Parts: sequence; C-alpha cells; structure tokens
Amino acid sequence: MYLAFFRVYNKIIKDVKIPFKLVGGIRVDDTPVHKALREALANCLVNTDFYVPRGVVIKKERDLLILENPGFIRTGKDQMRKGG
Repeated sequence: MYLAFFRVYNKIIKDVKIPFKLVGGIRVDDTPVHKALREALANCLVNTDFYVPRGVVIKKERDLLILENPGFIRTGKDQMRKGG
C-alpha cells in the first residue's frame, strides 16, 4: 500500500499548479492543495475494506477528482463533515 500511495499521489498532483515561493532561499513546492490531496488519498486507502472484492477506484478528470473505496465511514457523515 505504501508504494501504491506514492505512485497514485504523483499521478494526482501532476497537473496541480505550484506558485513560485521561496523560504530562506529554498523553493517551497508543497501547497495546501498538495496537503489536501495527500490527506484525501490516505483516508481513502486507510478506510478501505480490503475483504470486499471491489478495490479502490480513483478517477481523475480535468477539473474533478473522485476517490472511491469499498468501506464505510465509522464516525458517520455528520461527524466526518465537522472534522476533529
């Protein structure tokens, strides 16, 4: 799963625009969008029920990213939306 994460993540971020930003003379390529995509992909993989025959499905279109997994939200949708 570790290798799959980075292989998929690198494909997902391929089209993400990175503004030019220097911090202490070093370019920073990590944006809030990158952090959100890492979190979404990690959640998708961690919450997958691997005992179900269907696997994780990730669809990327020009302006849309869909992450689907066979699993369920343990906290419920309301708590998921609240966060924490």
